[in-house]
Amino acid sequence: MLDDLTAAAAAKTSGKVRFIGITANNLFMKDTSYVFGCAQGKCAVVSYRQFLASFTGEVSSRARLLRRFHCLCVAQAAHVFGLPQSTDPISPRCYVHSLEEVDAKTDHLSEASRKEFADVFSKL
Repeated sequence: MLDDLTAAAAAKTSGKVRFIGITANNLFMKDTSYVFGCAQGKCAVVSYRQFLASFTGEVSSRARLLRRFHCLCVAQAAHVFGLPQSTDPISPRCYVHSLEEVDAKTDHLSEASRKEFADVFSKL
């Protein structure tokens, strides 16, 4: 999926444009049973499948779904703009292994993260 998005975006990208594909399908990589999202170059793919109440068995909550997905999109946006992952476990930019880790995040960027994004954007 990521390879297809990268190929489709190649003809349409300038130095300023990045792409995030969104899917309800599960994403898999070589040695993983699932991933929430992945990035390659100027493109990323994110899946909200693992966040759906019908998948997790939780009571449905649109707010929870959107919050989780927002954190995932922020993390992938950082990747496509070349920012390193955060090591702060509550940062939306920190890598996660489980829903519990997603739920432990804040949905706001720290001042340092905002500065990193601003620095990247000012160079585009």
